[in-house]
Amino acid sequence: MISFSFSNRKNIKKLMKFLGSHWQKNYILSKNLKLFNWQHCLNKKKEYNFVIAKLNSKIVGCLGFINHSNFSSKLKKNDTLWLVNWLVTKKSSVSGLEFISFLSKKLNFSRIGTVGGNNRTQAILDKLGFEVGMLNHYFVVNPRINNFQIAKVKALNKKKIGHTSKISPKKILCLKGKLNLKIFGKKLNSLIRKFGKDETFFRNRYELHPYYNYKIYLIFSTNNIDGFFVTRICKFKEKKALRIIDFFGHEKALIGIKEPLEKLIININAEYVDFYEYGIKKNIMFKTGLSKNKFNKKIIIPNHFEPYERKNIILSWASRSHNSFMKHIFKGDCDQDRPSII
Repeated sequence: MISFSFSNRKNIKKLMKFLGSHWQKNYILSKNLKLFNWQHCLNKKKEYNFVIAKLNSKIVGCLGFINHSNFSSKLKKNDTLWLVNWLVTKKSSVSGLEFISFLSKKLNFSRIGTVGGNNRTQAILDKLGFEVGMLNHYFVVNPRINNFQIAKVKALNKKKIGHTSKISPKKILCLKGKLNLKIFGKKLNSLIRKFGKDETFFRNRYELHPYYNYKIYLIFSTNNIDGFFVTRICKFKEKKALRIIDFFGHEKALIGIKEPLEKLIININAEYVDFYEYGIKKNIMFKTGLSKNKFNKKIIIPNHFEPYERKNIILSWASRSHNSFMKHIFKGDCDQDRPSII
């Protein structure tokens, strides 16, 4: 009989070995315990955020999860669970429904989902009542670069990329010091419920990341701060790309954001800035001035840097939520922005 339980410190090495044997060769979570602990055991619990299925004391399947409350305990009442590493051996009869049922019985959460699943995973989650789709991918290229080494953009087409928006210009400034969400005033609590993230989350998830260096850029409209981006620079052959990993704030902050982002990538000499998202209103994204990736061969805005791959990447998502307003998904969600090479 197959039994389900949370992984713990006694069997974590066995789980890592299982992932190394069945997930992929040289998989980072099969080798790096420090990253494993940070992503799945931040609060130094005895149990890991990984469900394992055993048959005769042998691991035959697993399903990991990254919950927002692992980065901020205040988010437990409105928690999000991102599913990762859903794996069962070929000879096992374990179903995905059994894993999710176990999680539902053991944990309280408002939203459960995943980002980056394959077609088979998407089909299964669709049958289980999840909403499924693809993240939108937006970008701005550096107008002063003609010879792109990371992206693929024909120089003759650069001026035709995107559209302009006759909106009062925004200003973005790099945050100096600690993030303080009190800048959002009376709207803060509603924003926390909407995005499922708070000040402590952003500090533990990004500012204290054990390997990556993130920067936060505040978005100003006149003298008011309407939102902020969490960003990270990716490099290939000394060339740079600026990635928007997360966003928090009022959606109107994004209107007319193209011009200040363009100035920023010119200043840091990045080839482009890109932004994966789902949940922001379409009319808002149209007014950003950003270009939408059509995922064809004419323009390539790479996503993979570990290792680098000059290829457009479509990111799928699946989500099931008790709160209809919890819709937003960004690249920083799930495990889409975790190290693959250390």
